[in-house]
Amino acid sequence: MSDLLRSDTPMGRALAVRVLGHGAAIGAQADTAELLDLTRPEPQETAAPIRKAAKAALERGETHYTARTGILPLRQAIAGMSTVDGFPATAEGVAITNGGAEALYIALQATLQPGDRALLLEPVAPRVIDVVRFIGAQPVVLTDIEDARLEGGDVVVVSAPSSLSSVAMPDHGLTVLLEAARKQDVTVIVDRSAAPDRYQPAPPFARPDLAAEVITVGSFSGGYGLAGWRVGYFTSPPDGMERLAGLKESMSICTTTVAQFAAQAALEHAGELLALERDRFTRRRDMLIQILAASGIPVIQPDVYPALLIDIRQSGMDDHRFAQRLASEAGVVVEPGSIFGESLAGHVRINLGVEETMLIEGVTRLASFVEAG
Repeated sequence: MSDLLRSDTPMGRALAVRVLGHGAAIGAQADTAELLDLTRPEPQETAAPIRKAAKAALERGETHYTARTGILPLRQAIAGMSTVDGFPATAEGVAITNGGAEALYIALQATLQPGDRALLLEPVAPRVIDVVRFIGAQPVVLTDIEDARLEGGDVVVVSAPSSLSSVAMPDHGLTVLLEAARKQDVTVIVDRSAAPDRYQPAPPFARPDLAAEVITVGSFSGGYGLAGWRVGYFTSPPDGMERLAGLKESMSICTTTVAQFAAQAALEHAGELLALERDRFTRRRDMLIQILAASGIPVIQPDVYPALLIDIRQSGMDDHRFAQRLASEAGVVVEPGSIFGESLAGHVRINLGVEETMLIEGVTRLASFVEAG
């Protein structure tokens, strides 16, 4: 068994929670109507303009290798989008990857050496902590961006906004971090994968001069609906691009050509695609918050979809115990928030992309479970 899956690692603990949750619920089927997993979204059909573009690429014979950094029109579109958002980039400073996970791995591998300290701002996915350890670096989890002490750090990783907490980072907080990183010569990686998934449009980041110095990573898996196509990207300042692009080439040469044309179409139709997703998730968010509010259960007000963090502290249980009992007694599977750090302790996380009928029934059961004490 891989050391990364041991029960004393973040990834191992997260896997154990998922397995125990499902196991407890399955074992209780005699007492519950059915198992409702509120953590796994239902597959979504790829939008017609994207399918059309992918089909056209196939018919043109676009099935060969591209440049290691990807097709130029897609890189230009990403650079333009990033610059508009206040994170200046050029097409030469963009590379297309096999999903956001590969982009983040490449960024970490390119910037960390064995023994380095990687500062990870909560909430943080367990796999990121374990990737840092795999590289041979030391993960150091930070709980508050404005109180962060970057002394002794070599790389700092932050999600802005966070897909785990569903909360956007205030410009002031990110500015404080980037100014400290510049002063102390700490490399910054900003994961912007959830940036397209906002409920409300956000103004550009107010300090593009600072943002121009960071590595960013992103993904097309969220609001663009390309989860199975595996398309992501990173942007880099000029002095780091060659190493990053070299690692990308060593890992997978280039991202699947047809998928790159699909991603290009997604950006060309971004306005309509993101509006549809925004409307769908806004309706679900408001409906579920209303169900929970009727039972006096608060949530962390989300800035981005699809996650919703439900505050279960009034139950008197920690989030792990709550999730286990909810699974065994009500047949509902949720994620304990503390998997992603102590800042989310006392909360459980659900995915609003779950099939709607199941989502409503699961949240209704959760509310009844809390009310029953």
